[in-house]
Amino acid sequence: MSISRRDMQVYAIVAVSVTTAPLIRVDMGQKLAESALVISVVNEGEPVSGSKVRLIDSQGKPAGSFITNKKGYAVLQSKPNSTDYEVKLSSGNYKIEVLKEGFLSKSAKVFLTEDDFVEKIIPLEPSNHRPVADPGPTDYTNPKRSIILDGTASYDPDAELTDKTKGIVEYTWELTGRPSKSKAHWEPAAVAKPKFNPDVPGEYRFNLTVFDGLLEQSTEHTLMVGTPYSAGATIPIQIGGHKVTRIDNKVYLTGGWNHEYSNRLFIYNLERDTWSEGAPMAIARNHHASVALGGKLYIIGGHNKELPEGIDTVEIYDPVTTRWHKGPSLPTARYNLTATAWHGAIYTMGGIGGASAVEVYQPETKSWNKLPSLPRPRYRHAAQLVGDTLYLIGGKSTESMITAYDFTKQVWEQGPDMPTGRYYLDAVVLHKKIYVIGGHGISKFGGEPLVEVYDPLSKSWSSKNPLPFALDIHSAATYQDRIFIFGGEREFGTSKTINDTFVYDPRFDITHAKPKPIQPKPPAS
Repeated sequence: MSISRRDMQVYAIVAVSVTTAPLIRVDMGQKLAESALVISVVNEGEPVSGSKVRLIDSQGKPAGSFITNKKGYAVLQSKPNSTDYEVKLSSGNYKIEVLKEGFLSKSAKVFLTEDDFVEKIIPLEPSNHRPVADPGPTDYTNPKRSIILDGTASYDPDAELTDKTKGIVEYTWELTGRPSKSKAHWEPAAVAKPKFNPDVPGEYRFNLTVFDGLLEQSTEHTLMVGTPYSAGATIPIQIGGHKVTRIDNKVYLTGGWNHEYSNRLFIYNLERDTWSEGAPMAIARNHHASVALGGKLYIIGGHNKELPEGIDTVEIYDPVTTRWHKGPSLPTARYNLTATAWHGAIYTMGGIGGASAVEVYQPETKSWNKLPSLPRPRYRHAAQLVGDTLYLIGGKSTESMITAYDFTKQVWEQGPDMPTGRYYLDAVVLHKKIYVIGGHGISKFGGEPLVEVYDPLSKSWSSKNPLPFALDIHSAATYQDRIFIFGGEREFGTSKTINDTFVYDPRFDITHAKPKPIQPKPPAS
């Protein structure tokens, strides 16, 4: 017997009817039972009130007209203050259309099943986009030095590219906060680049509002006022020829000399601006090298009264246990050397007693290895690492030289001479630039107060505000955009060591005039 396709369908329906519940056939768009729909209209996450909302069913017929309230929910136009946000509808397919002046029209589709509850959020895109107020990054200046605030980076996204105003019709600057001792008064300024005269150091806050003719936008702006140099807590002792190394938020000052060689350890808390004393080293030393690796402090070389030609002993300090232990001895005893950590190893360069020596320490094997000699002997120099390149700066008989060693290529390169040759200097790296600080000059018998900056990218030098006074055999470290300069000697060879801590902030280095004398803080108890 042959069975047609139609007969098969009939048999199938009968079979289902016999073995299961009765079969119900549903046509697309057929309304079965009442459901609930909640509609909210937003722009950038914020509710949009006054939007006209229209519902259209699957047959193209109007299913309701609504308006959004202050919370952005669609309610009946006849009941704009209603708190009943549920729109009662039969199940089926619906189209939602939203109209709002100042925004692009928007439509969305929604399908409601029987006895359903659906919340539909409709995001609107403004036809006139809100302007962008851009006062630029935080500004820095000095007290009683006027500054021009700049809002010209503000723009209207809808503006034509040829519009020189960038679509901004109005600018309004307001002073919203100032230091407690400030008497600065400023009326709201209606220009893109107003002038402001801060009177005291501290933080000044502004609000920039821009208007494109329809919409406005506001952004806060900060002006920091200060001086390049300020005083930190004084070191408990006067000291020179010491070394400092930062680990996290603490600086560890070791050794040095002031009529006698020191084995003391002083710890400076950068957050609290306070000093404390740690366990002393086993051996007093001066003009040694100090470097951090793996969270530990390595003290290498130096000299003292008993070992005037150089010390080969290495001492390692653990800030966690606050204890010292002895490390493998330096192959070549020397002082006035430098030590730099790179890729888990410590590289020592030059120094009196081994001016051409390059020796590397591997903590994993606890062993030293000798490497090829320096291209030119160096001592009383400084060394800093930028990326994978080590820079040797200045030094006795190499006062103006800067020599770069690329660890990856294993080659040396001569850089442009330092403008002011010197030795017994120090150097730090801040934002990939090398700040060379103080030192003993070759143009005169005495220390130099100069601060000069080397940019490895452009291979160029620039000058900054000088130190409050000439300084050498000091030591420096960086922390949070600032340079901390510790101790040293004011007049070379006179043993006039100091216990000052200077805090240099390059962001306030606006003018290159001689800075006013700094009153140091009283010695720590």
